[in-house]
Amino acid sequence: MTGVNLTPLKDVLSAVQAANIPIWVCGACAVARQIGAGDLVSGATIKGMADYIKAVAERDRNVAF
Repeated sequence: MTGVNLTPLKDVLSAVQAANIPIWVCGACAVARQIGAGDLVSGATIKGMADYIKAVAERDRNVAF
């Protein structure tokens, strides 16, 4: 299924991976869903709240959703 006027997520994921953009997975969400490092796609790492806070504090612009 593809949304109207939306790029399929598999294509977005491929583009992100090809561009070597890090993919961060929320550590608390991973624990709640019993997801480990071995379950992640290439380029993804599990990060904790301290990692997110540090990243936001170090940048002048951020994107959140």
